[in-house]
Amino acid sequence: RLRRTAPIDIRAEIARRYLPGETLPAFASPLRVLMPGAGTGQHPLSVAANYADVTVDGIDLSRNSLGYAIKMAELHGVSNIRFAQADILGLPSLGSTWGHIECVGVLHHLADPKAGLDALARVLVPGGLMRVGLYGEHARRIVVQARDAISARGDRDDPAGLRKFRADVLSGALGAALRDALPLWPDFHSASLLRDLCFHVQETRYDVPKLKALLDGLPLRFLGFEFPRGHAQVQDRNAPAFEAYAKAHPNDPAMADLDRWAALEAKNPALFPGYAFWLLRL
Repeated sequence: RLRRTAPIDIRAEIARRYLPGETLPAFASPLRVLMPGAGTGQHPLSVAANYADVTVDGIDLSRNSLGYAIKMAELHGVSNIRFAQADILGLPSLGSTWGHIECVGVLHHLADPKAGLDALARVLVPGGLMRVGLYGEHARRIVVQARDAISARGDRDDPAGLRKFRADVLSGALGAALRDALPLWPDFHSASLLRDLCFHVQETRYDVPKLKALLDGLPLRFLGFEFPRGHAQVQDRNAPAFEAYAKAHPNDPAMADLDRWAALEAKNPALFPGYAFWLLRL
């Protein structure tokens, strides 16, 4: 399925949300959007269909995934998108730049996420926006427990191995904590999503101090967090984290101070289910 909404001017929307009183530079149209880690195309196709006046380049290492993405683009009649096999770390060598990047659920699977973010910053033009999504340390505690069990048992990630792992979780053979918590994750009930949830070969998890360290030294300005909810990924303006920040710092409506966020998170480790945020290329 491909959810469609009234197309939005994404630069105007992010400026309104995070940069009141500031003006983003005007870019030539259509806006060139880069989607690294395009996978089977769901996120890139959503951007291509729902952002106004854009062209989208989706890249991934997997030719099989890209083949499926191309098939889905044709099925849904999305023509302002193209897919290519490429490595994030090799992007600067292509000699191309983009005015907008969305990289959600990708960097934390790199061996060196900072090198990946640096590569993306180098191909994002000054004044360009970047949306990033990363795993949170606290929210994935039960996943870490599952990954430890998988490693200890030597479980395989083929269909038979995934089904056996799921059956052992549900039976309680791997402990009450996994039995009671892991099936609450929707991804647990799909083979491909379970593989990504628990069997991925590489993952880095973050808290706010580690996020700040990730950004340190890069020409990127942190604009603020977002809290998407539901299948429609509607932005929750009244998320508990926003309420906590506003209560603690009523004179800071920008909510873009990572040190203040870190202090709030230290008091309430469950404040973030994960991290989704926007950056501005300086």
